[in-house]
Amino acid sequence: MCGIQLTILKKDSPFKEETIDVWNKAYIFNSKRGPDHSRYMSIKSDIIPDFEILIGAHVLNLRGANTIQPLVDENSGDVFCWNGEVFGGLEKREGLIWYARDFLGRRSLLQHFDFEKNIFHLSSTGFEGNSSEFWKEVETPYIHCINLKILNSNNCDLNALVSSHKWQHKDEKLINNNPSLPYQRTNVKVDLSEHVKSQLSNYTQISEYEPTEATKSNIDKLHRVLMESVKIRVNSSPGAGISVLFSGGLDCMVLAALAHTTYPIDEPIELINVSFENPRILKDSIKKNKIKTKKVNAGTNSIDATDFSQESIRSKKYKVPDRVTGLMGLNELRKVYPERSWNWIEVNVEYDQVLKHKSHIIDLLGPNYTVMDLEVFDYKSKSKVLILGMGADEQFGGYRRDDRIISDHGKEARFPFLDEEVVDFLNGLQVDEKMDMRLGKGFGDKLLLRLLAYKLGLVCASMQPKRAIQFGARTAKMESSKDKGATSL
Repeated sequence: MCGIQLTILKKDSPFKEETIDVWNKAYIFNSKRGPDHSRYMSIKSDIIPDFEILIGAHVLNLRGANTIQPLVDENSGDVFCWNGEVFGGLEKREGLIWYARDFLGRRSLLQHFDFEKNIFHLSSTGFEGNSSEFWKEVETPYIHCINLKILNSNNCDLNALVSSHKWQHKDEKLINNNPSLPYQRTNVKVDLSEHVKSQLSNYTQISEYEPTEATKSNIDKLHRVLMESVKIRVNSSPGAGISVLFSGGLDCMVLAALAHTTYPIDEPIELINVSFENPRILKDSIKKNKIKTKKVNAGTNSIDATDFSQESIRSKKYKVPDRVTGLMGLNELRKVYPERSWNWIEVNVEYDQVLKHKSHIIDLLGPNYTVMDLEVFDYKSKSKVLILGMGADEQFGGYRRDDRIISDHGKEARFPFLDEEVVDFLNGLQVDEKMDMRLGKGFGDKLLLRLLAYKLGLVCASMQPKRAIQFGARTAKMESSKDKGATSL
C-alpha cells in the first residue's frame, strides 16, 4: 500500500501559494498510507517551460528492502509511481502523464481540475478541510492521459487536455487497440426451463440441499480460484502478518478458513471484530427496561431493580450483532481448525471517540459524504495486511467501499473476492448458478458461496444471513433514527 500524488501548476501563477497548500495537506494525509518511506520531486520539462510538476510517493513496505518511489528511468527521465493496484507516471520525453485506478476500483485515486487557475491535482486521498466539490473519483475502467503540450495553448479545455482509453472485456473484439480486461463480461442469463422450476423444495438447512453435478463442479472451481486468490494475498508479504476484518459472517468465515489452509501454521491469524457504542439504541434499551422493571415491581415492596438493569445494559453495550456472530464464528473456526492460533481482537469504539475522529474520517471519505460511508474504526494490530470480504455481495447477489479509511492507519486492505481470476470465473456463470432467490434470505442469496462454506466444514457460517456492516457493528443511526444511507454528513 502506498500513497501517491501529483500536482501541475504554473510557475508564475497568482494561486501558487494556494496550490502548494493543497500539495502539503495531501502530502500529510498520503504519508499515513505509506509510513515507511516518503519522497517527492519537482520536475521541469522543456515541453512546458512555464509549468512545474510535483510528484510524491509514500511507501508502506511489505516485503524485502524498501522500494523507493517515485522510480526514475535514468535514460529517458520517465517517472513512475504506483499504489498497489493503482499506477501513474510521467512519460517525460513525450510530454504525457498517464494515470489510472485499477479496473475494479479497489484502490483510491482522486483528481481535481481547475482550468481557470491552471492547476491539476492527483492524490490517493483527500485531506483536512475538503469541500464536497473539490475532489472527483478517477473513473474506471479507463486509462487516462494528460497531454502536457496542450497546456501551452491559451484555450485549454478538459476534452483536449485529457484522453481516456477504455478497457474492454477479454471476450469482446478489441477496438482501436484498447487495453483488454482479464475477465469476461457478466453472464446475465437465467435458466427458466421447466426442469429448473421443478427443483424448488422447502429446504431449511444447507445440509438438505442436493447440488447437481454441475453445481458440485462449480463449487470445486470456486474453491480453487478463491484459494489461489487468498494464497497470493496472505503469502506475498512474509513477516507482515495478516488479520481478517471479522464479523463471523459468511464472507469473512470463508476467507479465514482459506487463509488458514495456506498461511504458515506456526503464525497466528488475527480476527478483528468491531463494535460501536450507539447512544440512541442504549437509551431506548434503558427506557424499555425501566418499563419492564416497573411492571415486575408494581404493587410489591421489592427492591427496585432499575439501576441494576441499567448497569446490566451498559455492560452489554458492545454486544452488537457482529460481536455475537463473531464469537460464534471464532468458536466454529477453533472447532474445525484447532491447530491454528486464532487471535481474537475486540475493538470497542466509544461514542466520544466517534465524535472525536468524525471530522477526520469525513475528510478521508471525500468525495463520498453520506451516512452509509461513515463506518469507521481505529484499532492497534501488529499485522500490516488486512483481509476484507468486500466484493462478495456484488458477485454472489447479496454490495464497494474505498480503501482511504483503512490505509490511513498504515494498513493494506486486500480483497480476495475481487481478484481478476475470481471475477472472471463468476462472470462466466449464469445468475442461477450463483444464487437462487426462491430459497429465501440466508440460503438462496450467495448459494454457491454457502455451499463452499459447507464443504469447508463451516456449517453455522453457511447459514448466516447477510447483514450490512453499519447494522452489524451498529454505526447506523447513532444520533437520529431518521438518518438514511444517502443522508449527507
